[in-house]
Amino acid sequence: MSLFQVLFGRKPPSISLYTRGSTTIPTLDEALLDRDELLRTLKSNLLAAQNRMTQQANAHRRDYTFA
Repeated sequence: MSLFQVLFGRKPPSISLYTRGSTTIPTLDEALLDRDELLRTLKSNLLAAQNRMTQQANAHRRDYTFA
């Protein structure tokens, strides 16, 4: 369950990707393409941060065997 679900009691809205040329307004077209690029960058950065945190947590783990 995400923090959004806890706070608002519903799943967060999904943000669909924009396809080039879906609008006739050039400024809006460019803004939506910039938004998509920003979302891709954010997802990439979040994944990299998550991987770093996982590696950091796993670096201090030890395997225990109980007899």
